[in-house]
Amino acid sequence: MNGHGGDLDLTVAGSVIGELNDDRWYQYVDNSSSAFKDSLDFISWDDGGSYLDFVVAKQTGASGIISSGGGDIAGRVYGDFTSQAGSFYRYRTDTDETSNLTLRVGGNLDGRFHVYAGEGYLSSGGNFGTSLTTDSGDDENGLIDQVLEAFDAQYSLIALGDINLGAVVNPTLADTALGLKYMSFSQRAALTMTSFYGDTVLTGRNDIAAYGSDEKVILTILPASVAMRSGRDLKFENAGFVLMPSASGDLTLLAKDNIDGFQTSNSRSASIKMLGSMANNSGEKFYGDWSDLGLNDATIISVSGTDGLLHYGEHESVPIVVAAGENLSGIQFWVPKSADVSAGGDIIDLELFAQNIGTDGNDVTKVRAGQDLIFTPEGEASRTGIAVAGAGSLIVQVGDTLDLGTSKTGIRTTGRKSIIESAITSMTC
Repeated sequence: MNGHGGDLDLTVAGSVIGELNDDRWYQYVDNSSSAFKDSLDFISWDDGGSYLDFVVAKQTGASGIISSGGGDIAGRVYGDFTSQAGSFYRYRTDTDETSNLTLRVGGNLDGRFHVYAGEGYLSSGGNFGTSLTTDSGDDENGLIDQVLEAFDAQYSLIALGDINLGAVVNPTLADTALGLKYMSFSQRAALTMTSFYGDTVLTGRNDIAAYGSDEKVILTILPASVAMRSGRDLKFENAGFVLMPSASGDLTLLAKDNIDGFQTSNSRSASIKMLGSMANNSGEKFYGDWSDLGLNDATIISVSGTDGLLHYGEHESVPIVVAAGENLSGIQFWVPKSADVSAGGDIIDLELFAQNIGTDGNDVTKVRAGQDLIFTPEGEASRTGIAVAGAGSLIVQVGDTLDLGTSKTGIRTTGRKSIIESAITSMTC
């Protein structure tokens, strides 16, 4: 354990083998007493700011390869890696210092990983998250779903083979044992996943770190920026994911073959929704204290008109990009900006709610299918269709057949009215 701020360099000619335990990384220091105030770190990335302090739980979860005093971890492993690794330096606004975690592994890479403030670079010459298996009937893929834990962290996850990731978790929100619900992702927190020759899978599940009763919801909340690239198929194994809000937030999904959101357990479509404002319609902020946020049947994407959208007013907005070389099927996208969605083959049961927000009126949302664009009668009629608001244009291009099926939305534009106003999702928190 590196506890004095020095860097930790690790070179292993063979493999690294370590335990993965369910204990939490942190012990929470009560911030209600003013006596603690002068010694606490100030987290500035939520609008109001809050005093929090966390100490590494050395006797519980923090075993493995750890930097707790501010140093970087740099590991080069020529075999496989199965262990825990984390950099726990606490962000300070007066220094803007970071503590990075870098692991370059020649074989398969598995484990539990944590970055408080800095970059997490995890590279595998084999697969990520596919070596540990479970007999639990709760897992569709039979694998132990692993997590990346983050605060002000930017993760890059790279593998030559397959990637199977459970979730990106914010510990202060997920760990109910801490006695608080506090969203401390930063607005610049990000996830990039790249599989060069394999499949990329995001499950929204966790089999390693023990959190609380709200785990199923919390594991589907992602940082504000997400980019996923796959050399074969890209698949989502959960019914819904939500990206936290940020003016710099972005979404990119690219697959050489298919992008698939159909759930094998219930045939429902997956949903990917970008929060479009810093607070919900009732004024509760998404960063900071969630104990009174009331996300049960709450409108978490809606805002009153386009002026409340984070990206509104950009002269040239940057669209989300979703592209499949073959087919795209079974996914909802609710995004507060323009979109470019394409597939070389079929697009099946897509739902796209998008908002052209560029003030010059030149924003364009595009949906392009090389073959068919189909809203199947068997699909959920209320969860298919294309609706775009704002100035600018919607372009739909279909190489063969356009089948509207039983879609209640169909294909429509609403002009300058915000289509995001009607986007309501249900979460229990």
